[in-house]
Amino acid sequence: ELFVRLASGDISSVQIISRLKNEGHLITKEVSHKPKENEDYLSKKQNNLEKEIKCIALLGDSYAGQSDFSLAISFYIAAIKKAEANNRPDLAAKSYNGLGVVAYQRGDYEKAKQYFLQAAQLKLDAGLVDHYAMIMTNLSGVFFSLGKYDEALFHLQQALPEIASHDAVLAAAYNSIGSIYQMGYQQLDSAQYYYNRSIEVSEKGGFKDVLISAYHNQGEIYLQQKNFNAGISLLKKLFLFLHIIFFNS
Repeated sequence: ELFVRLASGDISSVQIISRLKNEGHLITKEVSHKPKENEDYLSKKQNNLEKEIKCIALLGDSYAGQSDFSLAISFYIAAIKKAEANNRPDLAAKSYNGLGVVAYQRGDYEKAKQYFLQAAQLKLDAGLVDHYAMIMTNLSGVFFSLGKYDEALFHLQQALPEIASHDAVLAAAYNSIGSIYQMGYQQLDSAQYYYNRSIEVSEKGGFKDVLISAYHNQGEIYLQQKNFNAGISLLKKLFLFLHIIFFNS
């Protein structure tokens, strides 16, 4: 998630309300563009415990997406307390992951590592292996930022079998493995192999952000190798892809 959507990023309060309505969690309400105007409704009007905990966690996502980390943390902690008080560690895991993402964005890698490990263990205990694997990709990102490339690579490779059916996460994981080989080990051939895998999955799924990153990383290798013709060809492919995405959006 960290590599794909930074878990708590890119979600507006409007999208939250829409998503909850689509899932049948809300009855009716005028949608507000300000999360604060939705807080009471989301937290008080839920009759179902699971839905209520998810609503609180989603508010954490909403504030984190606006870089209001203090409020995001308060909602994540509230969701965790409610989940743990009602013996729902599987629901607490999402907010631990959210806390990890916030800590990562703040540059507190040790705290991020602690939260991701808590989230991953809770998902594993609940038998949610695919969710566990996705959180492990977040943990890998922490080790990468700490310069611990062996550990970063280990966690990503451990996660690959479980995220094989989650193309967006898989594309980002391939891109991250490529980065480890390129910047951590200086093994450019291995890096290119994984960047190409990431590009292949991203083009198929239309994952623009991951694709741009993988193309950029691949382009850096071509520059290092002074392979300018390959670099130009890469730029042409990227332009064509973005052109198609733009006109189909």
